[in-house]
Amino acid sequence: MHRKIKAVFPAITAQKNTANETSSRTSNEVEVLEVLENQLTEFVAQLRGEINKVKGDKGCIEKIFISSISGYDDFIANISDVKDEALALWMTSWSNFGLYDADFGWGKPIWVTSSDLFIEPGKNKVFLIDTKCGQGIEVWVNFEEDDMSKFELHLSEILELF
Repeated sequence: MHRKIKAVFPAITAQKNTANETSSRTSNEVEVLEVLENQLTEFVAQLRGEINKVKGDKGCIEKIFISSISGYDDFIANISDVKDEALALWMTSWSNFGLYDADFGWGKPIWVTSSDLFIEPGKNKVFLIDTKCGQGIEVWVNFEEDDMSKFELHLSEILELF
């Protein structure tokens, strides 16, 4: 039987937009592939292999990243001179990324944030991002209750870094 099966796979494109697309458009492309039923098993096996390659690369990168940061909180907390005053925090900035100018096919976003702040609340994180109007910076602060008082105490010192 030669029934056609259509498979849809999203593919992220990092290529520059072509001349017929607007310069402010960013999106994921969707490729539609036609596969004959008798080729499906071979196709799925090949696809699975490619997915495993990507997972393997990602897993390797995650292991390197985790090993580079593991123990950081303990290291900061155990510095003998400031043990009672130490505050470990993770800070990231998405400033100047142009996220409010991105158009993923359904228009520009009305608000941008990081889901990581909500997935792991209370993990001593500071998140900086441009405001929608582009005239300021939005700061999200997420701390465990005990550490929030330490953060507030040292806030002026932290702000001097910027």
